[in-house]
Amino acid sequence: MDTILLFKISNISFCLLFILYIFLTKLHFKKVAQRQQKEAELLQTISSHVNRNILNLINLKNNITDLRSRISKEDKKSNYLSQIEAIKHKIAEFLHLNDDTDFLNFVNLQLGNFGTRLMEQYPKITIKNLKYLILLMLDIPNYEIKEILGYTDSSFPTIKTRIAHKLELQSISSLNKFLYDFIRE
Repeated sequence: MDTILLFKISNISFCLLFILYIFLTKLHFKKVAQRQQKEAELLQTISSHVNRNILNLINLKNNITDLRSRISKEDKKSNYLSQIEAIKHKIAEFLHLNDDTDFLNFVNLQLGNFGTRLMEQYPKITIKNLKYLILLMLDIPNYEIKEILGYTDSSFPTIKTRIAHKLELQSISSLNKFLYDFIRE
């Protein structure tokens, strides 16, 4: 009699443990699904912010291009310089170029931790190098990059070569492909 009672109790205990296991497993999967849903919503929000900021950058670049084409030859010397200064200020302000921490945070947010990943994988890359690369990717002309970042006439011609060397590239011609591939990683 005792063994039968003990056997029934152990069967009931096993069933209760099995039911508890199933319940906890379902609860775990429900929490995982909720966490994945929240992550998906966060990614969607970040994606919409990135898309909006990319459109802003494209509009800014188009405005620069339009501005260049509209300036007549007579106005170039006086009007052009003041407008370029305004554009440089807008670019610097938009990209947070005056504050290294804000700039790195902005780049990371917009480009999927591009700045941090690049600087971690290539420790010789400086914030100023990163700023140069971002302006280069935005197709900002070299003379404007030089002015925006404050490079001298003598140091500017070798910047691409030095950065390509820091990135362990064989030539500067592979720099744009490297940047495109690195962002897509």
